[in-house]
Amino acid sequence: MPVEYRDIIYRSDARAERHKLFLFGDNELRKGLGGLAGELRGEPNAHGIRTKALPSMARDAFWYDEEFDRVSVLIKEDFRKPTRWVSTGRTVVVPRNGIGVRLALLPENAPRVFEFFQNELHLLEQISPENP
Repeated sequence: MPVEYRDIIYRSDARAERHKLFLFGDNELRKGLGGLAGELRGEPNAHGIRTKALPSMARDAFWYDEEFDRVSVLIKEDFRKPTRWVSTGRTVVVPRNGIGVRLALLPENAPRVFEFFQNELHLLEQISPENP
């Protein structure tokens, strides 16, 4: 199962399962310990997918659909590593409650960006060697 969804993810999971890549929502600065980043940031088998500008809840910390052209490139870049991982049959772990929904507020602030993000995640599932 190259894409695995989990309800709860802890740092201890990433440490115990080094053969898996754990995804979490990140920001453009790649800093901060809010949300799942607090559990996974710094682990060699953890990978942040950018979903907002800054590690803050201020208005300028969020992405908006007006920035679609710029931020869609960032999302595509961040999906390269998990894509390579899955292409070789290794497992990528994704939080079941989603990425970009809780602290990044993508569905509310940038629904077009969120739809693009969800499509990238769907493409990741589709390249799985298990899918013909």
